[in-house]
Amino acid sequence: MIRIGHIDFINAIPLDIEDSHPRLDFIKVSAVPSLLNKMLLNNDIDISMVSSAFFLRHTDTLIRIGNFGIVSNGPVMSVLLLSNIDLTGIPRTYAIKVYETPKSATSVILNRLILKHNFGLENISFSDQKDAHACLLIGDEALGKLVAGTYPHIYDLGMEWKRWTGLPMVFAVLAANINALKEKKDDLETYIKILEERYRESKSNMASLVERAEKRVSLPRELLFKYYNCLQYEIGEKEDKSLALFHELTKELLSGKETDETSSQTKQKI
Repeated sequence: MIRIGHIDFINAIPLDIEDSHPRLDFIKVSAVPSLLNKMLLNNDIDISMVSSAFFLRHTDTLIRIGNFGIVSNGPVMSVLLLSNIDLTGIPRTYAIKVYETPKSATSVILNRLILKHNFGLENISFSDQKDAHACLLIGDEALGKLVAGTYPHIYDLGMEWKRWTGLPMVFAVLAANINALKEKKDDLETYIKILEERYRESKSNMASLVERAEKRVSLPRELLFKYYNCLQYEIGEKEDKSLALFHELTKELLSGKETDETSSQTKQKI
């Protein structure tokens, strides 16, 4: 039996297999990315989509398997920095408070890179959501805020990365615990084959994919179609190049000087 981690957001529906399958004995654990990261590292699950930043820190324990990931080549729509102020129109030294969701590792690091590079901000502290000028949200929650329109300024971090680097942004990769790969190699290979079949089905029938999403969230149908057209799920040459650049740009953060899941409650500045 293998233990499969599944991201509990609608962006992972195209890579979600049934709760049972005649060719594979497995259990499925659904959770937010930050929890799945820890579970995979601790060998509590065998394989999962994990945050790219987390994977890059733990390549001694985690290994990519297959070529699946969660990618955007421009807007991602569900990794958003939502702000009450125009971040492009304030002085570099303006004291800005930012809330960062605890649900993600990659998005937190990407957000800090974007704040410094794209917006040139230097005086940033991290606070509770109620005290923040801007909030980093991900997944279904971010999509809901996008529809609600409660923030006057919305910055899509997938688009910001594309604008900066010219490359797609790889938010997550499919990885296995190296011990699981040694002990359950055949089962993991079977899972990858089933996943490939499932992905081909999802890709060929967008209407069915949207219908599955509508059972999970109350979002406009047209927005869901747009959302799935923004997302990509395969990692190729450009995506590998993007991962390498992301790793290079964040070596200090990824070296252990900050925690894996950077707390939104800390008051440190960058």
